[in-house]
Amino acid sequence: MNPPKPLDIKLLTGNPGRHRLKEPATPDRPAEPPPPPDSLDAEGKRLWVTIAPALTKAGTLAEVDYLMLEQLCLLGSLAAQCRMEIATKGMSVSSRRSAPRQSPALRTLLQILPQIKSYAEALGIGAVARGRASVLLDPQPDLFSRLFENDDGGFDQIDQRPGGQGEDDEEPRS
Repeated sequence: MNPPKPLDIKLLTGNPGRHRLKEPATPDRPAEPPPPPDSLDAEGKRLWVTIAPALTKAGTLAEVDYLMLEQLCLLGSLAAQCRMEIATKGMSVSSRRSAPRQSPALRTLLQILPQIKSYAEALGIGAVARGRASVLLDPQPDLFSRLFENDDGGFDQIDQRPGGQGEDDEEPRS
């Protein structure tokens, strides 16, 4: 016997048998973004204040995600500290007894980045993660969507080359 299809897939493919569909279990989603936790430093709180409102507005931040968002902000803060140390001390460290080697800050940063990506994808941050998050959510406008709007003669205009040779002016080839 085949396992039951997830509700998202049933809604996309239709319900040909007209069976009653179960209501999806949705966690409580806050109307306002939560304040940053006290465990975060200044950089972590700055990240929280940036990310939490965007996730709340998109409807993807639930109360059960607060700990994951806190961990993402902690890692982001640590990554910022590593970047500052790399900027001041460089990417390699040398001593009298050994050849130059990789900076501990760089090593830490390289270990943190995959974890940041993992937390971000789990929270639905990023284009691919938003696509996977849920097909039931209303699509949110993309930050770059205004670049492709045709209100100011943007990308959809005909290419006007010198001498009046636009795309529509080309003679048909025989």
